Amino acid sequence: KGDSFDIRVRAHDDRFQIIIDQKEFKDYEHRLPLSSVSHFSVDGDIYLNTIHWGGKYYPVPYESGFGGE
Repeated sequence: KGDSFDIRVRAHDDRFQIIIDQKEFKDYEHRLPLSSVSHFSVDGDIYLNTIHWGGKYYPVPYESGFGGE
């Protein structure tokens, strides 16, 4: 209790991936279309330092759209 931790929620096309302290924790399949997500809720006795919302997660390997062909 009282220790710092890092939680990340990655929204993939088919699921949410939960990562805690840089370790994969759990995957949850979407129950609603991803496009309908507009809020994030945190409940409990917690001191919240930072929330970052945005950007797209690109798993490696990915195509960048750059190149000579």
